[in-house]
Amino acid sequence: MTVVQAMMNNKEVCFLDETSVHLWYKSTKIWMLKEKPIVSILPLTRGKSSTIIGMMTSQRKEQFYLQIKTTNQLEVLAFLKKCKWNKDCIL
Repeated sequence: MTVVQAMMNNKEVCFLDETSVHLWYKSTKIWMLKEKPIVSILPLTRGKSSTIIGMMTSQRKEQFYLQIKTTNQLEVLAFLKKCKWNKDCIL
């Protein structure tokens, strides 16, 4: 079943995403003037990583997000429990 078919059949479709960043994160593509290049100075230590996981669904108005320490199975399952994820939801 495709996402479109699921939505047409009133099935709940969940969109889940996560991102992690730290102090050494540097964008590889940015818009800047050639005459005024942006200089990025990185600290000597990377610092702690920060991970944010979020979810929105096709049938609920709320959006759920949580800052977590790492993206492992226990953290993701705890997130799904917190946002009252329906096990019939199509991820």
